[in-house]
Amino acid sequence: AGKFEKAALKGDASAAANLGFLYFFGNGVPIDVLKSHMWFDLANQGGVKRARFLLAQVEERMTAEQVEEATRMADDWMAQLPEG
Repeated sequence: AGKFEKAALKGDASAAANLGFLYFFGNGVPIDVLKSHMWFDLANQGGVKRARFLLAQVEERMTAEQVEEATRMADDWMAQLPEG
């Protein structure tokens, strides 16, 4: 997950989508719907076409409060990205 996080921090939306899958399925990391949603949200913001569908899939497993928290996490992550 580390190399995908480094790429995502540079604004790589495909890396964000890959991280969403890792956390959704628990592939090499613990299953975490909050992080999965956050990464799919970032991928969606970055223009990954399937990300909106993937967001809907993960939201089916989440409460409204979890969706709100994951959205806040995505906003915090976006604030870390370098400008431009």
